[in-house]
Order: sequence, then C-alpha cells, then structure tokens
Amino acid sequence: MYFALKFFAVFMGLGSLFYVSGRSFLGWRRSHLPSTACAAGLILNLIFAMLTSHIVGAILAQIILALGLWLAQRRHPPILAPKLTQPKSHLMLAGLVLLALGFLMLCLVEPIKDWDARSMWFYHAKVIYHMQSIWAGGAWAEQANIYTHLNYPKLFPLLAAEVATLLGFWNEFAPKMAIALLALPLLSFYVEAWQWDANHKLGSALKIAMLTLLLFGFDGSGFFLFNGYMDGWIALYTCLAVLAWAQNRNQWQAIVFLCLLTEIKQEGLMVGAIVLIIATLLDAKRWRNIFKGETWNKLRPQLMRGFVLIAPVFVWLIAVKIQGLSRNHFGGNTLERMITRLANPSDCIWIVANILLHNAIVLPALLLSVFLSVLIFRNNIQMPLIMALPSVAALAYSAVIFCVYLATNADLHWHIGASAGRVGLTTGLLFSTFNMLAIQELVPSKRRASSSRPNFL
Repeated sequence: MYFALKFFAVFMGLGSLFYVSGRSFLGWRRSHLPSTACAAGLILNLIFAMLTSHIVGAILAQIILALGLWLAQRRHPPILAPKLTQPKSHLMLAGLVLLALGFLMLCLVEPIKDWDARSMWFYHAKVIYHMQSIWAGGAWAEQANIYTHLNYPKLFPLLAAEVATLLGFWNEFAPKMAIALLALPLLSFYVEAWQWDANHKLGSALKIAMLTLLLFGFDGSGFFLFNGYMDGWIALYTCLAVLAWAQNRNQWQAIVFLCLLTEIKQEGLMVGAIVLIIATLLDAKRWRNIFKGETWNKLRPQLMRGFVLIAPVFVWLIAVKIQGLSRNHFGGNTLERMITRLANPSDCIWIVANILLHNAIVLPALLLSVFLSVLIFRNNIQMPLIMALPSVAALAYSAVIFCVYLATNADLHWHIGASAGRVGLTTGLLFSTFNMLAIQELVPSKRRASSSRPNFL
C-alpha cells in the first residue's frame, strides 16, 4: 500500500508540475489547452536538466519557474480567455485522471524486457539515474556505450531517471512510469476532443471513436506504446500535430506537439520538419493574413516561446557532435550506394514492398485514402486544402524512408526487417488520420459551426 501511494504521489506530482509550468510559460490563453501545456512542460523539464546538469536541480528549478510565473500572471494577468470547459471542467479533470491512472497501470504490469527499450532508452535512463545528470559526466562517450544510439534525444530517458530518483530505487518496473508521463499530452488531447463539438454530441462521439481506433491501430507487441519503444509515440504525436493544425486550426498547439516530437527520437526531427513545411505551404494564404497588421505583434511572443521550446534539439545535436556520439547508417560513399541500389530493380521493389506491406496498417489505410479522395472529388465536396496535410505528409515521409533505405550502409534486408514495421506506424497512422478527416467531410452532419474550435491567437 505504501509503495502504491508513493507511485501515485510521484506520478501526480510530476504530471501536475509539467502542466502548471507549461501553462505558466505559455500564458493563460484560449489556444493553450491542457494538452499543449503538458507538452510544453515536458520540454521545459528537458531544458532545465540541460541547464542545471542535475536531475533534482532541474525539478526544483522548474518548480520555481512555475510558481514565479504563476504569481506574476496573477498580479499582472494577461488577456485571459474564458475557461475552456465551464460546465464540464471537473468532469474533464476526473476523466483525465482516470485515463492517466489506467494508462499507468498498463505500463507497469510488465517489466522492461524488449531489446530497444532495455538496451537503449532505459539503459540511457539508468546512466542518467546513476550519474544524476543528463550529460552523464562524459560517460556517454565511453566505448562500452557507443552501440546504444547515444545520439538519440534524452527526453524519455530523463523522465525515467527522474521517476527512479524520486522513488529512491531502480528496478525493471518503476521507470516505466515515464511512459505514462510522456502520454499526458496525448491523454489530455483525447479528453479535449469532447469540446471540439460541444453542441453536437454525435460528432463528438464520432471523433472519440476515431481517436480510439487511431490510438490502438498498432501492429506489433505491446502496440509499441507500453513496452518502452518510442516509434509509436512518434506516430501518435505526429497525428495529433496534424489534427491540431488541419482540423482544430490551432497552429500553435501543432507547433508545440512538433517541438515535443523532435525530443522523443531522431526520426521526430525529420517527420516534424516534413509536417511543418507541408502545412505551411498548404496554409500559405492563412499565414499571409496572420503576418499582417496587429496579428504579427501578437504573434511575436509566441514565436519567442517557440524558439525556446525547439532549442533543446539543437543543443543536443551540438553536444553529440562535440562528444563524438553520432553513429548512423550512412558512412562511406552514400551517393554511390544509392545509385547502385536504384540501378537494381529488385532492391527498389523490396524497399517499396516493405514500406507498404511490412506494417499491416499502411496498405489498407492508403487504399482507403484513395477511395475516399475519389468519393470527395466525385461528390464535389469543397474540402479545405489543409485537410490533405496528413496524406501528403505520409507520402513525403514514405519517400524519405525510401531514400534512407537506399543509403544505408547496413545489410539492406536486415535493416528493413528490423525497422520497417516500426517506422511504418507513422505512415499508416497519417493515412488513417486523413481517412478520419475525409469521413467527417463525407458525413452529412459535418456542416457544423467552427466557433467552438480554438483559434491560433
């Protein structure tokens, strides 16, 4: 019973800290929903770990920041927005707590056992835990660690090390609480979905059902969520960023999710850049309006906060370069390997076949996307251009994956066999996200007021 209470206190304490610090940092505006605040709080946690070079020091610094900003905003409040959910705020909080505790239990029922989780993410966490610093006192560069992908971002290992530090011990169960902490923005977004169509209960139920299918539409052991792998989280936060931008029209929420994405795994930086570039191009007209007049003056503080949130990924890239931690699959003459494999039809066919078929989600989701696109075109439905963001991003990311496999200096069949199923999660779920948006456009009840959706500013 004592340990259960201790686990609960650590989880609720860290979760509340991330939310309050993120909300205080971003300011109390309508566009800063709880999911956005939790995501920002996770990134701030990493920033303070880098600045203080100490786990406990990072937590204390984040507490001081959260209290200081909260008190300052209470004394000189900014332009406050109405409460997000005036009649349902307590129900939303209760629902979020129940979801989070249920997620926590699912994470803790099994020990750390899968290869990548044990030998990479939680191994890095164990190093941080014992050294009490994200920089590990230079221990990262030791030869014994060189094959554990030391160049990967350290947000998740930091969370696991903080959990173990606050609990006072390391074992094969407790650090997995970090998975539930990483899930807080996702779970908050899930609860917020009820508010997208407050006056249309059927529409809200449809969105919740589709988000549920999106959440559990995974192929592989443990759904790549509860076992400590990061590929599922890359896929999910990519989809949440796309939904925030394309459907909710909340670009700021999408940008915060993309910043979080870059701190989870290296692939997050690649897919985040793809989504941001494509979304900006598809939404160019809206951006031109945003950058005019007073809107630009309101936007500048948000951009400054955005630069702070994206800074850790560049700090870590510099640190990786200085410490010589980078190991990748692209040594030697990369261009020559790509040309050689392009000239070999069997290699190209093998890569394309695995991109489409290795993960069971990708091909059905792609075919359904094509079918729904044809239906939308034939019915002359004026679907906003930005709604195509998930499918275009999926195609672009598939092209990048194709080039990565062409360039690998590892054995092609081994590299594809070891990774195609996991990286296919992002592609498959992006196509599934487009299908969700397309179905909503095709359903007659889609014509609903957009006033309940949060705005960018």
